[in-house]
Amino acid sequence: MKTTTYFRNANKISMVILVLLFGVINSKNAIAQLKPANAIYYFNEFLINPSMAGKESAVNASIGYRQQLSSFSGAPQNQFLAVDYGFDGKSGVGLKINNDKAGLLRQTSLAVTYAYHLPLNNDNRLSFGVSASFTNDMLNERILNGDPNDPDIVDVNQRKLYVDSDFGMTYMSKAITV
Repeated sequence: MKTTTYFRNANKISMVILVLLFGVINSKNAIAQLKPANAIYYFNEFLINPSMAGKESAVNASIGYRQQLSSFSGAPQNQFLAVDYGFDGKSGVGLKINNDKAGLLRQTSLAVTYAYHLPLNNDNRLSFGVSASFTNDMLNERILNGDPNDPDIVDVNQRKLYVDSDFGMTYMSKAITV
């Protein structure tokens, strides 16, 4: 009786291993933790330059979380999501969501991007990009150690959502990107 149970469990385990192995072999290209968080700007240039949105005719997505000095209360944290897509090699769109926290302060922003890629010849192109970002700054009054009626503290949370824009330009060839 015990050997029958052993063989049933062994069959289940081997079936799970086969399914996982089949999934790994047939999966699409996925990369995790390729670069450290502080080098993400080299891995996904769209995060720093709007003209890089849609540089490839594919969906490019990055998500990240970084916390420095995690043993301290109120240590800086950064979370982001960036997605961009290129249409026919000539234009691209992108979306970035960023949330920064440091101590009492939190800044959340959403940026929408359009980029145009002008081919100069077969090997070179000039790209232009513009982003409109919507940003909100907040102060966490619940963890405040001080006078909550201080006018400077009240002013931070009464700020309205503000709009900003970014412009980027890039020259790309096989040998260099500037």
